[in-house]
Amino acid sequence: QDNPNITPSERTRYDVCIQVDDDFHARGDVGVQTLPGGRYAFVPFAGRAAEIRAAWIWFLTRALPDAGLEPDLAPAIEILAPAVAVDPATGAFSCLLCMPLRS
Repeated sequence: QDNPNITPSERTRYDVCIQVDDDFHARGDVGVQTLPGGRYAFVPFAGRAAEIRAAWIWFLTRALPDAGLEPDLAPAIEILAPAVAVDPATGAFSCLLCMPLRS
């Protein structure tokens, strides 16, 4: 929703999603979205929340161009395992950084 290069971190908005059944009915501030299909590039991330921005920058400015891939304008996605574990001592966790690609 917001570009963290422009929007201060305390005002940055983002969507958090979980998979729901077709009979789920959204209420209040909860909405339903369908993520777009298509080609995605992804890389694993492991670290602290403070490090994920740098990982995204590397992914978008180095990994994708080096592979000859161009990102699409659809939303980027971070996929966490259903039982994501966060290290209580360091705050480290792991996820997949996923970027839709242009055809």
